[in-house]
Amino acid sequence: MKTRYTYALSNIFLVLARFDVSSWGEDGGVEFEPASDNVEITVGGDGTVVANYSANDVVLANITVLAGSQGAQALGQLTREQRVSVETNAIIPNINFFMQDPALGDEVADDQAFITQQPGPNKQGSVGELTWQLCLPNGKKFMDYASNAGLLP
Repeated sequence: MKTRYTYALSNIFLVLARFDVSSWGEDGGVEFEPASDNVEITVGGDGTVVANYSANDVVLANITVLAGSQGAQALGQLTREQRVSVETNAIIPNINFFMQDPALGDEVADDQAFITQQPGPNKQGSVGELTWQLCLPNGKKFMDYASNAGLLP
């Protein structure tokens, strides 16, 4: 018998600091990508190949929400707070990150996340999407788990 499950983007649960983030963009949501390859190759002048294993556990999370939504307002507020902290204290504050997908059982958590990219102004004929990028310094632990569980290629 084949396994069946129901997936709905609206069921994705994302909490950043004190904000519940939703109002996903039409093609949006949360997308994770490793910040570096697992292994980088170096080839010497004599053709010797060296595989350099990366200890980089960083994962980048791209969060896409509708412009003007509660999610965009929350991410904008966190961006402003981070900027003020850097300008006054020269410290990038940590953001608690927690995402859960009940359909697949995925959970991603990192208590040291921070914003690396924010969107620019976006004015279109209809409500557009805005994407923020967060760095999850400990995120690769999730990527390893998801790959072992068969959730990632």
